Amino acid sequence: MKRFNTAKKIVEVLQNSGFTTYFAGGWVRDHLLLKEADDIDIATTATPLEVMALFPKTISVGVQFSILIVVEEEMEFEVATFRSEEGYLDGRRPSKIQHVSPEEDAKRRDFTINSLFYDPIKEIIYDFVGGKQDLEKGIIRAVGDPFLRFKEDRLRMIRACRYSARFCFPIEESTFQAIVCEAHTLFPSVAIERVYDEFKKMTKDPHLFKALLLMHKCSLLKVIFPHLPLISYEELEQKIDFLPKFPKGTYPTIYLYELFNPLSLDQKLALCLYLKVSKSEMNFTEELEKWKQSNAFSDYELVHLYAHPYSLNCFELAIMYRCFPHFEAFHREKMGALSQHVQRLKENTPLITATDLMALGMEKGKELGLALKKALILTINHNCLTKKEVLALMNLENK
Repeated sequence: MKRFNTAKKIVEVLQNSGFTTYFAGGWVRDHLLLKEADDIDIATTATPLEVMALFPKTISVGVQFSILIVVEEEMEFEVATFRSEEGYLDGRRPSKIQHVSPEEDAKRRDFTINSLFYDPIKEIIYDFVGGKQDLEKGIIRAVGDPFLRFKEDRLRMIRACRYSARFCFPIEESTFQAIVCEAHTLFPSVAIERVYDEFKKMTKDPHLFKALLLMHKCSLLKVIFPHLPLISYEELEQKIDFLPKFPKGTYPTIYLYELFNPLSLDQKLALCLYLKVSKSEMNFTEELEKWKQSNAFSDYELVHLYAHPYSLNCFELAIMYRCFPHFEAFHREKMGALSQHVQRLKENTPLITATDLMALGMEKGKELGLALKKALILTINHNCLTKKEVLALMNLENK
């Protein structure tokens, strides 16, 4: 409510200065759907310079597109001038911007349900493109000519699938057919990073695989992943009941691997590189693969597995895969038995330290490093609890 009230104050300042100003887009849609939303965008007839003159703190993020950020009460709000856009030369960015009326602005937006305006002062909804009607019908419809909307920004084809899954609204037929016809034009207009951003947003919604099924059906998936053979639509359908049970916060790549026949670790990492994901996501993939083979691990290897920052998430996810018989029981027993060693590894407090070995006459160097590793392996694999036990084992093995 605080964010709403602050956004309302911004609207009031602009309206009192003579500028038509409304809440725009997603917040209005969610408001009509009785869904809570904090992401409030504001549209106004004021130009960026006029907005900057009214507010002490602003951030220029897209002044060339008549967009800036107004900072009020330590909160940021996107404020954009009502505009039309022309001359999309690269399937993303317009070459010409014109300031227009709210009605004309609505006509250049992506989907009707995202093209509504709300006056929070008068509490009035403004609908110039049939967005309220489409919300009531429960459909995703492009504003005006869908071919033109997708030509302006090819990423809108993926967004249509995401919105369809998120709200459980079917895509209106002419909009759907335009996606089928235009799917092959996604690249090179759209950067793969923008595509992956859409996948990340999908994983935050409960109906991720409805979106993926839809993308499969309209040929977007085979355009995005031409180098890997997708599983059939029917196989993907069968996975819907399983994959939404993945733990919250699972990286999108883990879901995406399920689009294909079983992939090797090298293939998964290659897919990560193709999608330009973060290093942490690649590391997670590698850790998860270790869990799948962990029934053959020594206690020393298991302790490192359990001490890893991704351990809990990987364990929860690996349970879903049922990597080997009695997987969960095996690891819960091992986690209990090895808990002391796991804690020592996390805290970097081994039983045997360099100081201990140097006190016995060992000098700094490669040999000392190897001896420390050997001491740690013996400590864990023999479940040693004192320095004396470890040193005894080292002396015995060195005879």
